[in-house]
Amino acid sequence: MKVREDVADLLRAGVPQIQIARRLHVGQITVQRTREALGIPSTGAGCRPTATTFAEALHAHTEPTDDGHIRWTGHVDPQGSPRVQLKHDKRSAYRVAFVLHYGREPVGRVTPTCRMQGCVRGDHMADQAMRQQPRPPRFAATVEEAFLRRVRPVDGGHMEWAGSRNQYGTPVMKHGGRAARSRTAHQIAFHIQYGREAEGQVLPGCGMAGCVAPAHVEDQAMRNRYAAIFGGAS
Repeated sequence: MKVREDVADLLRAGVPQIQIARRLHVGQITVQRTREALGIPSTGAGCRPTATTFAEALHAHTEPTDDGHIRWTGHVDPQGSPRVQLKHDKRSAYRVAFVLHYGREPVGRVTPTCRMQGCVRGDHMADQAMRQQPRPPRFAATVEEAFLRRVRPVDGGHMEWAGSRNQYGTPVMKHGGRAARSRTAHQIAFHIQYGREAEGQVLPGCGMAGCVAPAHVEDQAMRNRYAAIFGGAS
């Protein structure tokens, strides 16, 4: 049979079968067959062996949540921080979870990066060194990236605007910080497509009202050239 690693890890940690089944939302028969395949002796459905490592002690007092966290169910200190106890030694559950996940000792204090109080999921932990690393930019690095975050593709290669509009209902966007000026989405689409500022009013030339697809917009200079070549009003 194919062994589930999450089931195997808890079995090796000595967690009882019934608790593994509840924790991972699997049938007890799956846990039992995994235990038999790995040759791990049964500890009984309702008893828990004495933890011999901090990893076992951590696993013995945690439970997964439906939204991807791992909740601490054991002892907490007066400040509310989870504490793992092994005989007479106590350690921060955050630090234990960090070491188990990253395979190294943390630098400085370990704290959760998520907002769930008491979460001890390993990849939700960060030490001082990780917190001091430069954060990724909050805003899109380029105008094109910011523009593409605000559009919805529709059939025919068109794009609908899903961003802000001014008091007249015109699609607008600002990029570059507070000092940046607001421009219409059509002007930005034109600049993305042609690499220059538009001359005069920019409108979609595809026939779909409100389309902001860069390849579909035209400025006044382009419409004048088309009129000169093919005739008709500009």
